[in-house]
Amino acid sequence: MLTNQTKEALLNLKLSKYSDKDLVDAALVNGENIYFGELYDRYSNKVYGKCILMVKDLTIAQDLAQDILVKAFTKLSTFKGKSTFSTWLYQVTYTHCIDYIRKNKNIYKEELEEDHFKQLQSNDPDLDEVHDKILLEMKIEHVKQILGELKAEERSLILMKYQDNMSISELAEMFDLSHSAVKMKLKRTRDKVKSKYFEINPEKE
Repeated sequence: MLTNQTKEALLNLKLSKYSDKDLVDAALVNGENIYFGELYDRYSNKVYGKCILMVKDLTIAQDLAQDILVKAFTKLSTFKGKSTFSTWLYQVTYTHCIDYIRKNKNIYKEELEEDHFKQLQSNDPDLDEVHDKILLEMKIEHVKQILGELKAEERSLILMKYQDNMSISELAEMFDLSHSAVKMKLKRTRDKVKSKYFEINPEKE
């Protein structure tokens, strides 16, 4: 006869083979926390890491990560499968972090205008999405330093594009922008990152 501990181990092994979408569906149908618990185990550290990059404070990042995961659980029914679960969760993460920074301008001293993204408009046909080799070859320690100097929106955009591999379409939907506006914002932010990188590493220019 199997012990409760053995049964739990077998269940966890079974859940580990579920896709994210399967876990979401099971959580919604059965209403059991164990399915979301598996998602929590898969993504809690990743969400926490992104929060650290955004707010640059370990304690605040930990609190935000917990809030985000609770929010994700309560809003699980809004995940429609149009993107991967990770993309959806990271969108929730960045949006929550940006909202926190906006509400605490006195701490971050960033000029975050409410319509910052919507002010960007461009119809430049030359701004096609390209593989930015220089950005991807930068040393990770320098990239982290530079990210810390960017504004919250710029930081989240770079992370979503290059770390989370979100498409231009996904970014446009998230920020309610045209594709060309997203490309323009990415270009400006990439240029800023490269400029700061070459200040640190003039020999690389």
